[in-house]
Amino acid sequence: MERTRAGYRSTTCGFAEGRHLIEKGNDIEDRSNSLKNELDEVDKAHITDVFLEEVVTRLERMHARIGTLNCDFAGKQFKNWIIHFKSTRSGFDIVEFEYDEESRSFSLGP
Repeated sequence: MERTRAGYRSTTCGFAEGRHLIEKGNDIEDRSNSLKNELDEVDKAHITDVFLEEVVTRLERMHARIGTLNCDFAGKQFKNWIIHFKSTRSGFDIVEFEYDEESRSFSLGP
């Protein structure tokens, strides 16, 4: 199966493995891992719940307004995910979820 969009050719090969490749020019990128790294609504709800219950009070003590945090606080399975958040009148909102293999966590204190 082949699709062309903006100079990319998407190819699914190895039917049994379900591998997905994106080719642009001579560069081929294996997208099988990134397809597995999708957050579903249950994961997003879990991260949001833990964020609101455990992280928001720490952000308020630090007078945070906007930022990015590693989602390691919600469990080790989310260590490669980050959230973008912003303050609102009533607390904080998560604006976006983003996958980042290079992301690292840090302690916000007690």
